[in-house]
Amino acid sequence: MGEEPHPIQFGEFIVDPEDRRLIGPGGPIRLGGRAFDVLCALLRADGRLVSKDQLFADVWNGLAVSDAALTSVIRELRIALGEDSKDGMIRAVYGKGYRLEPSTKKSCNNNAGSVISSGRTMPKLAVLPFDDLSPEGDLSYFVDGVSEEILSKIIRGSDVRTISKLSSFTFRGSDKARAGEELKATHVLDGSVRREGDRIRITAHLFEGTSGDTIWSDSFNGDLNDLFETQVAIAEAIATSLVSGFTPQPSQAIPPYLYDQFLRAKSLASAHDHQSIAIALMERVTQEAPDYAPGWGLLAVSIAHLRMVRPAEEWPTLTEQAQQAVAKARKLDPAEAYALWAEYRLCHPYGDYERQVALLKALGEVMGNTSEYHFMRAWFCCLIGRFEEAIEHASICRELDPIANVGGEFLSACLYYAGRLEEAVAINLADLQACPDNRFIAANLLSCAARLGDRELVEELLEPARQARYPFGDLQFLTRVARVELERDPRLNAQLVEAIRQQCVSKNCFDLMSASGLARYGSPKECHDLISQLPIGPAGGNAPDFLSNASFLVLLNPSPQVRYDPRFANLCARLGLAKFWTENEIWPDCAENDDLEYDFRKEVRRAAQVTQPEPFSRPD
Repeated sequence: MGEEPHPIQFGEFIVDPEDRRLIGPGGPIRLGGRAFDVLCALLRADGRLVSKDQLFADVWNGLAVSDAALTSVIRELRIALGEDSKDGMIRAVYGKGYRLEPSTKKSCNNNAGSVISSGRTMPKLAVLPFDDLSPEGDLSYFVDGVSEEILSKIIRGSDVRTISKLSSFTFRGSDKARAGEELKATHVLDGSVRREGDRIRITAHLFEGTSGDTIWSDSFNGDLNDLFETQVAIAEAIATSLVSGFTPQPSQAIPPYLYDQFLRAKSLASAHDHQSIAIALMERVTQEAPDYAPGWGLLAVSIAHLRMVRPAEEWPTLTEQAQQAVAKARKLDPAEAYALWAEYRLCHPYGDYERQVALLKALGEVMGNTSEYHFMRAWFCCLIGRFEEAIEHASICRELDPIANVGGEFLSACLYYAGRLEEAVAINLADLQACPDNRFIAANLLSCAARLGDRELVEELLEPARQARYPFGDLQFLTRVARVELERDPRLNAQLVEAIRQQCVSKNCFDLMSASGLARYGSPKECHDLISQLPIGPAGGNAPDFLSNASFLVLLNPSPQVRYDPRFANLCARLGLAKFWTENEIWPDCAENDDLEYDFRKEVRRAAQVTQPEPFSRPD
């Protein structure tokens, strides 16, 4: 009998060929069969180049497959190995193949299992909205705010994974009995709040998610001035019950009537039509309690949310206001979560990549186990063109936010950006059935259906009765694009291209949505001839200015035409992407695309040396 293959260690990873397992610092990592075989082939080469032909022969046994199949497997491997730094181990040699460059590689004996984590299931907690037992029963905003603040303190003080409140807060009354099962939570925290004047009683119960067995229960009585200490005490008790360390964070008390205003503003800060009300409430709180860091942080977040939906000419004023609030919050508490979140929201739709990396690192320290954090990580991955990696974070976001559909919206969007249209359609159809009025889900489904040529689905989404009941709102412009995409009529293409061109010329600038449209419905040459003469800025289209200038719009896999012209590298340099990619050796998914008639990485490196990043041009 031949000798059994020993596990191989490289860097922080171990490959066990016999059991076909990849083991990382945190335990086994799920990996597809083809990806595992490619990894083994690269390891056997011991740092030498493995040609594409050799990989096709070894892994696909000579079966005729396209380069895209290998590219997809390489992406899967890079995600599994956490390839998000300049020390990435898998290196592509343009047009030839790949090599693995681990820092260390050695054969291990079969005690390799000792480095595997114990496999204990990480707790996943759902905090439900506490019941309002006040005499009048009209303090839902206050009770929800208390519940959310307890959740925030658990997030910041422990490593417990938490379900987003957008999902967990949908379970109220008798529906709470279904929360553990539907949210797939290992544990559920529920309770009640009774407030009479300045007196308050909070009762909290921690349940096991599936059996419903009570793990911990307690009641807290006092006046509103004791509320801050009570919330910390509950958070610490929960973290301790879930076998997680808890580090209490500084918590300053403010007068009860101001805390009431704070909780009102918190419930409105992210609502599209209510940010102005939240801002007014928080201006009062910060004026009367200037040393309350969360107050300044929430004020900054409210302004940052408003900025994202307002025209670009309003950005400078809103940015200055938000930055002032951020500075005051972080002076009082350098790790104030709302302030960090606001800072991230204030980053431009392109550029600011290094700053975003630093902010994401800081946010990971205070809210790394939340759906909001993984949403922001996915968004950043999209901005730099790493859509497969974005899908990983968006999937976690969906897992931690399974009901509210924020995670579902963005996961399907990331799948669309990556060109995985059929998968995006499947998610969108299920989510739209549950939330027929969600225009973001409908818009993404419309885009996917149009690209796939699914006329029946497009017509269903554009049916006048449905449009009247569930309008696309600020995404209405996509309906025209869907028609052009579906009909493939040269006259419609020409009309759309001319409208985009005239719009850019009249505004003396172009946005990235316009650039992508010019290349797709006109020609790559026509696109780059025009945009090389204009600054980047809000071209006055129908889409919000922030979305129209997000850098991922020129990196989408379903719209590669803008990349067919070598001058695309110059555009990437103007966006700051070339500098970020080359300095960090973090490359977008499209860098692996062999359909281009030029060496993408070579052109990007050249452009990064000769073209400086261009600031966003706002209208006079």
